[in-house]
Amino acid sequence: MITSSASKQKTASPVRTKIQEYLQSAKFYLEKRGEVLSDLDSAMFFAQRAEGLSNQMHLFCEKGDAIVMEGRIFREMGKRELAQTYLFRAIEWYKKYNCMKEIGDAYVLIGENYQNDPVGIVKKIDYYKTALPYFIKAGDQEAEGEVYKHIGDFYYVHEDNYTALDYLQKALAVFKKIKFKKMHFVYDLLAVVYIQIGQYDLALRYEFLAINVADDLKDTSSERTAMYYHASLIYREINQLNKAIVYSQKGLEIAMKNKNKADIQIMRNNLVNLFNRIGKYDKAFSIAKKNAKDFPPATSLEKVLHNYQYLLYYSKTGRFAEAKHYSNKLLDLLDQVTHEHDLQATIAQGMILYLQESGQFKLSNRYIKLFANSVAQLKNPLVVVDIERLYFKSDSATGNYIGAIRHFQRAGYITDSVLKVNSSIQMSKMMVEFETEKKDKDLKISIKDNQLLSRRAQIQENALKNEKVIRNVTLGGIMMMVLVFALGYNRFLLKQQSERKLKAQQEFINNQNSSLQGLLGEKEWLLKEIHHRVKNNLQIVISLLNTQSLYLDNIDAIEIINKSQNRMQVISLIHQKLYQTDNLATIDVNAHINELVNYLKDYFDVRDDVKFELDILPLKLDISRAVPLGLILNEAISNCLKYAFKDQKNAKVTIILKSTALDEYILHIKDNGKGLSDHFEINESTSLGMSLMQGLSDQIGGEFILNNEKGLEIMVVFNNPTNPLTLAKSKLT
Repeated sequence: MITSSASKQKTASPVRTKIQEYLQSAKFYLEKRGEVLSDLDSAMFFAQRAEGLSNQMHLFCEKGDAIVMEGRIFREMGKRELAQTYLFRAIEWYKKYNCMKEIGDAYVLIGENYQNDPVGIVKKIDYYKTALPYFIKAGDQEAEGEVYKHIGDFYYVHEDNYTALDYLQKALAVFKKIKFKKMHFVYDLLAVVYIQIGQYDLALRYEFLAINVADDLKDTSSERTAMYYHASLIYREINQLNKAIVYSQKGLEIAMKNKNKADIQIMRNNLVNLFNRIGKYDKAFSIAKKNAKDFPPATSLEKVLHNYQYLLYYSKTGRFAEAKHYSNKLLDLLDQVTHEHDLQATIAQGMILYLQESGQFKLSNRYIKLFANSVAQLKNPLVVVDIERLYFKSDSATGNYIGAIRHFQRAGYITDSVLKVNSSIQMSKMMVEFETEKKDKDLKISIKDNQLLSRRAQIQENALKNEKVIRNVTLGGIMMMVLVFALGYNRFLLKQQSERKLKAQQEFINNQNSSLQGLLGEKEWLLKEIHHRVKNNLQIVISLLNTQSLYLDNIDAIEIINKSQNRMQVISLIHQKLYQTDNLATIDVNAHINELVNYLKDYFDVRDDVKFELDILPLKLDISRAVPLGLILNEAISNCLKYAFKDQKNAKVTIILKSTALDEYILHIKDNGKGLSDHFEINESTSLGMSLMQGLSDQIGGEFILNNEKGLEIMVVFNNPTNPLTLAKSKLT
């Protein structure tokens, strides 16, 4: 067998050189600019020449390289399924001859075939994780770090930010170990994830590390523009807008040098937003006009942003006639983006701004509601605070003071809960101002009445009574002011006392959480170590049995030992899966069955005309279910490969795992071989394998069924206690 080093230490023979020349030519035509079909035909010609020469000279790792190239070409042609088939075929060749790095590269290419939609991202993660151990075995640490980095990026897209951080930190550790120079990509990704979870101090730290590395490498690519953009976002979030503008301008400068239209538009739009936030509306508008001139809006996103920027400028500068023109344009676009919530939210924000700036507060409520519906799926409490404040502004302007207070209270409650800022003082102040304003109005009315009484008293020559009334009113006002001040100060002291208690409780909770996290990590490590040791002990027993068989001459005894080795290998594979994954409780049945089938095919050296068809339901089982099912599969497939296809052509083994309407699962193992004899009785059978399968079925509370028509079919019906539906039903009963 060729070792992994054999594929790397290729001799400079003329044949190998020729194969590499063919592959380089294929790569040239594949990556050639332009969409020309003849280039792909030329690439396929050279790839097939490389495969043919590899076959002729029995250079099997090179054959795998040629098949991978053919798969890449099919993907470029848009034939993704055929591309996947070729890549899996290449992997089979690589595995036969232990070409570890090449196996990892092939799995990465398979992952790249999937889109960045929710389903595709999960597939990408699975295949990149599958590639990872092969790069580790090959000793390719740079590839290992790249895979960690990409998996972290995929988890970020999948909105699993903390898992993304875990993989990016692993990538960082590997790259530091090998002193990898291009670390700025990992630093930038870490910064982006920390922005997403709101840890801006760490985000800024990693972004500056990325920029410093890019400076050392003199990197002026579009990635450098992205780094300045991210730095600008961080400063914007922490309200240091002038610094945000500086980094946004740096990013625009690089984008202009690279003539990257997309980057130029992004950086200009960011500058428009920042200048508007600091009140420099003319500066923002000049950038928006230049952007529209250089890149006329074409897409829905570009049209919405363009009209929003113009509407904001004319609204803020009081030119409401021009603003109305752009508000109408936004409303026309609203009907075209009914399924794009982010664009609906932008349109709603523009309409709210225009209507409130122009004093049309009642009409703005409709668009506040539209904005709230558009961002509801974000579940962002800070956005909810913005919505409540918009309602507060509208209600305050229309005289609905009770509604205004209610919305202000909601905003304050959410802000206190999520951002831990003190808004209750502002609330008290607002309520005092409201009550003071109301009392001032009442006081003015009272003074007018008193003045009228005073005139009447003067007419009636009652000056003394008039002075007494004025004195009483003055003293009452002073007492009221003292009372209001005392109440406000008392609320302030109570708030401070409450904050101190909450801070102490939070520190206690944080300490408890840290202790629990440490215990949990230790428990997970111990469980992994147990599974690892069980797997190693099983491997030792297998090796001992293998050694024992070398000293045996009795064929039956050797056969029994080989069967026992296979059974222990099945159990070993399950424990290996458990300690290699983060989930220590359950086994991915799909992956386990595929791995078991591949192991048995290699062990029995299955003929090429024996086909395996697998249709496995995505299912996770605990170890008490996974081990018996694995042993049943081992017995059934082993018996099939040994006895079912004596000189039979078109042999086929079908393995199906599906669910039923009764929340049960059925495992089918069927072959089209000669089957059992017509007189076979399962209850009278003395076969250890048959007895073992029956006993294992009983062990998991399942039903064991044989069907001896057109070959042999074995069925095992069982349930899965880890299934939430099964657990719920068991609790009800």
